[in-house]
Amino acid sequence: MSREGGAGPLARLMAWLPRRFGAESRDAGRARLGVTGERVAARRLRTLGYRVLQRNARPGGVEIDLVCEAPDRRTLVLVEVKARRPGPDGRPPEMGINAAKRQRLRRACEAVRRTRFAKGRPVRVDVVAIDAVGPRTRDWAFRHYIDALR
Repeated sequence: MSREGGAGPLARLMAWLPRRFGAESRDAGRARLGVTGERVAARRLRTLGYRVLQRNARPGGVEIDLVCEAPDRRTLVLVEVKARRPGPDGRPPEMGINAAKRQRLRRACEAVRRTRFAKGRPVRVDVVAIDAVGPRTRDWAFRHYIDALR
């Protein structure tokens, strides 16, 4: 017998399993790691004397994780944060900055230079790479590449 108008327990289970263990779950985990990585990067940059002005800005239609003012209080710094958990491939997070990403970062940098916000100030792009040192720890390896597009 079938029920009209409603999903049976097996159908509900089959719909739930891919969400729980499939791609959506991995994507949500990556998004959480990205947000955590941005938070860790912002905190660490503050200890280095940077002032975080904005998060997730979109100059030139390109998402920039952090817009900061350098310790010299003159230079605007667009920061791209790459965070990754250890995986079987062993690739560091900064390897995620490919040619297309570099081009988008250059476009964002030019868009910022054209704004009144920049007011003739130097603008550069930094990359912060963060490795989670274990799947469930709060320990992070932090690497800061200053003026990464130069």
